[in-house]
Amino acid sequence: MTLHSSGRSAGSRIRRSETVNCRVCQRIFEYRGYGPKVCPNCMKREDDLFEKVRTYLETHPRATLVQTHMDTGVSLRKLQAWIREDRLGYSSVAGGLSCKLCGTPIVSGTLCPKCSSRMGGGTPRKGSYSGQATEDDNKMRFIKH
Repeated sequence: MTLHSSGRSAGSRIRRSETVNCRVCQRIFEYRGYGPKVCPNCMKREDDLFEKVRTYLETHPRATLVQTHMDTGVSLRKLQAWIREDRLGYSSVAGGLSCKLCGTPIVSGTLCPKCSSRMGGGTPRKGSYSGQATEDDNKMRFIKH
């Protein structure tokens, strides 16, 4: 384990880092103790893929998950992970996601509004489903924060 100081006074916080294997490519890198345990190279590739999808969805706002996968080459698993992380979302429940606790259809994240509030989340999660889906609502959307 290595200690890194920011050059501040002795009373300031010291950031600890450790040598770990990247969970994507298994290369060894210096992990700073926050964020995913992914090396800078893999993180850059992930960011580039996400930017590619974001740009695609801006020009094809009605694209489905499969269309997005076919046109961008980004795996369905990766797209679904971004939906679960609330980085991408559907305009309706037709995207195939369900609440991890009760199984209710949701558009992004992992919990429905009811379970989220029961778990102490207070207000429902952004992008969660709370009404009836329309016939053409199963399209992907980029969630702008």
